[in-house]
Amino acid sequence: MVDEKSLKEKETLQMILDYSEIFIQGHELDYEQITADFSRICEAKAAAFNLYEPDGEYFTTKAFNCEQWLVNKAKDLLGIDVVGKRWMHDSIKAEKIKAKTITRFQSLVDLSGDVLPRTIVKQLENALDLGETIVIKITKNNKMLGDFTLIMPKDKAFEQEGIAEIFCNQLGLAIERQRAETLLLKEKESSQKMLELFFKQSLSGFFFMMLDEPIEWNDNIDKERTLDYVFANQRITKFNQAMLDQYRLKEDEILGLTPNDFFQHDIERGRDVWREFFDKGHLHIDTNEMRFDGTQMWIEGDYICLYDDKGRIIGHFGNQQDITARKQAELQLAQRDQLLSTLSKQVPGVIYQYLLRPDGSGYLPYASDGIWDVYEVTPDEVKTDASKAYSRIHPEDYDRVIEAIQQSARQLNIWDDEHRVNLPDKGIRWLKGLARPEKLPDGSILWNGYIRDITEDKKTQDAVKHQNALITSLLDSIPDMIFFKDNNGVFLGCNPAFAEFAGKDRAEIIGKTDYDIFSEEVADLYAKQDKLMLANQKPLRVEEWLTYPDGRHILVDKLKTPYWGQDGELIGILGVSRDITARKHEEQMIIEAKEQAEKASRAKSEFLSNMSHEIRTPLNAILGLTEVLEAELDKPTNKNYLRIIKNNGTNLLRIINDTLDLSKIEAGKLEAHSTRFIPWELLQEIHTTFSIQARKKGLEFEIETNIKTPEQLHVYADKDKLRQILINIIGNAIKFTHNGHVKLIMEQYANGTDGVRYIVRDTGIGIAEEDLEKIFDSFEQAETGTSRTYGGSGLGLAIARELTKLLEGRLYAVSKVGVGSQFIVEIPCKQGEDVAKQIAAKSDNDDIADKQIADKQTTILEHDSDNLKILLVDDNTDNRLLVELYLKSQPVTIDIAENGQQAVDLFLKNDKYDLILMDIQMPVMDGLDATRKIRRLEQDRRLTETYIVAFSAYAMQQDIDKSIQAGCNEHIGKPARKKQILELLERIQNISKDDSE
Repeated sequence: MVDEKSLKEKETLQMILDYSEIFIQGHELDYEQITADFSRICEAKAAAFNLYEPDGEYFTTKAFNCEQWLVNKAKDLLGIDVVGKRWMHDSIKAEKIKAKTITRFQSLVDLSGDVLPRTIVKQLENALDLGETIVIKITKNNKMLGDFTLIMPKDKAFEQEGIAEIFCNQLGLAIERQRAETLLLKEKESSQKMLELFFKQSLSGFFFMMLDEPIEWNDNIDKERTLDYVFANQRITKFNQAMLDQYRLKEDEILGLTPNDFFQHDIERGRDVWREFFDKGHLHIDTNEMRFDGTQMWIEGDYICLYDDKGRIIGHFGNQQDITARKQAELQLAQRDQLLSTLSKQVPGVIYQYLLRPDGSGYLPYASDGIWDVYEVTPDEVKTDASKAYSRIHPEDYDRVIEAIQQSARQLNIWDDEHRVNLPDKGIRWLKGLARPEKLPDGSILWNGYIRDITEDKKTQDAVKHQNALITSLLDSIPDMIFFKDNNGVFLGCNPAFAEFAGKDRAEIIGKTDYDIFSEEVADLYAKQDKLMLANQKPLRVEEWLTYPDGRHILVDKLKTPYWGQDGELIGILGVSRDITARKHEEQMIIEAKEQAEKASRAKSEFLSNMSHEIRTPLNAILGLTEVLEAELDKPTNKNYLRIIKNNGTNLLRIINDTLDLSKIEAGKLEAHSTRFIPWELLQEIHTTFSIQARKKGLEFEIETNIKTPEQLHVYADKDKLRQILINIIGNAIKFTHNGHVKLIMEQYANGTDGVRYIVRDTGIGIAEEDLEKIFDSFEQAETGTSRTYGGSGLGLAIARELTKLLEGRLYAVSKVGVGSQFIVEIPCKQGEDVAKQIAAKSDNDDIADKQIADKQTTILEHDSDNLKILLVDDNTDNRLLVELYLKSQPVTIDIAENGQQAVDLFLKNDKYDLILMDIQMPVMDGLDATRKIRRLEQDRRLTETYIVAFSAYAMQQDIDKSIQAGCNEHIGKPARKKQILELLERIQNISKDDSE
């Protein structure tokens, strides 16, 4: 009995190994023979093999093995031939066998479902005297490939579950492989058909390669010499897009290429291919070639020689495909076939049999080589004693594993377990085992199963858990409202901030839509946004007000964006809403503050403009009349006093300009205008200006220099800005010095460029070190009490510092309290031979210009016999008098108007004025309105345009712009010097001469 059983087991194992070889080698599957052999192994009365179609909707009974009389009986009862029958998917059967690979049924009736009615199956079972029914699924990656349905004799139980599972796993791999090969074959046939129909549109590379001249190819010629000619003179003449894609070339790059070009990486191999091709006249080849960008590819090609009517080769036609991907797949398949070359290597880990004796000892009668991977033991080491494998189990898991094995033995249920092992080389690893037990006649329990290493799976699972926990924690910590929806608007998740807005727990939100959570009006709005975003598949951003359940209102910046899966499929919506209420409030405050600042700036500008006008108006008379008196007085002392008055008046005007300059500096509108001058003369002028003031305080005011001939030093810089800087500093020095002296020192320095340094040194009260930088800030003085003691606005040094920066220089101070201070101004200036020449030329020109101006002061228009007619418009008597005094020696005729209306009336009576000097601020009608009316009169009467000059104490840039816009030709600010008026008359004279000519 034992010998017969052993013989049968040996026969069974041999048959499985034989089939393993058949399946691996890829032979055509003979389902009838496979079913017959499988039925014999399992000792079944009948066996059917069903093959499922790829979509799972239908299956076909490929084989039905049983005695012929049973076949006939079944055919009579069913009315059909079962073999070859295509059945619709049986959902009831599928549900019954879903949970297990092998499912046992007490009878065939228990298996009946949609396909065969229960009554017919019952008749079949009674007529054929059938016993237990077994269904063994054949699956791959949870996909149903087929099944064996075994019907056992009434007196025979099914005992080959382990063998059946192994056999079906092998068969499943073979079915899957055969389907893949069939699919590849169909694709190839389809490609060939497309090749015949479409040359240009084919995915295969089609081309013609023609010889310049036909060649003979036979054993009588020198083939090597002929190949030399072919490789140089056979050229690509026609091709399709697939050919360009294969070689990654453009049309103008492939046309005319020769074999020498295609095989430049391996000419000898190319000649071997061509030699074989020409010998046969046709060639099918898989070859590894080189693209023209240097990358390798596999080509599968069919090539045929083209002959002329004399049998000579004139070229060939080629059809080739890039099979790089297929070769890679075949390589992977070959590697897999190698792994599956034996039964033991068809699954990862170890396939084994474990026998547990009644006395509690155990061993592994069979274990594949993979046991080393999971336990680091060899099959021989556990063939008689399994204790070495047991010794690898982690101590913390050992008792649980033993108990699970004992429970499986007692209940004969599947052992399914995960546990750790501690291996000598790999350390701690996780294993998963699955085995089906069966009880042997002697009371032993035999398990057939496998164990594999799942360490990496565990790590992946742990990593995913960790990542999910991290993402959840991150989302929960973000104050912005975040949610996820699917394409149907169903919430998949959200963070606490969104749940708070919704007024529900997160669990109440997931699985719901907006209509379940919000009012219909709000839900309609959100649904409309979702629909628009999904249709465009682009992010949607809106600002909207939200209301919380407790009545709070907030403004949010909401972003809804598409949510893509790993495969690029749109799977839902991601939404983020950020509370921007505070930010919007701040932005509004900034806008309001900006408007207030601009309003204040306009008010300041208007104040400065009005102040400038009110001060310039009397200054115009003071400076102008001083200039007139200076020309008429002969006594040197009186002239000196007048010069001092004029200089101080000029300084007062500069103070006004300082105030305006501060406004310009703040607006970034102040510009430097460089001229040539002698700085020593400027220092002498400043000395004259401040000498009397210094003497009144009992101070010595001196100017010094270490330059040998300072009167010969010319520089090119902005003289007026430098004067303004030094006057501000010296004025402060005299103000804060009670005894001792004030010195103005000039010296040259070099620091990357030539320059002049001006030092103002005093013996005054000094400045504390912590205040040395503060004194250069606007409206700042060293101490709060300083302004009360010494007066001043605190603008002087601030303007001086900014003007120094404008001149690309540097202003700084050193001081000691109670000892005195030094203010150092360093100004880079152009010097050298080229500049000297420029200065010399400019000097000559200036001398000529000065002489011309002097001549003009005698009579500027003496060569013109006709007097210029001037209309002087000004409401200030002193200013009118000053202009008349400036022009009393000139051949001009002056009409007077005290306001704009009088000016318009005079123009109506006499429209032949050469010049109109127009004040701006006047009663009755201002100068701008008067100018506009005069311009309209000129247009209406088609008169030549009169030269109108705005002559006003409004001297800021916006005032000048208003004058020009009103129609004035230019703008002269008060106070105006006589030189300016005479130069204006010269320009008018030239205009009059040009018009007369």
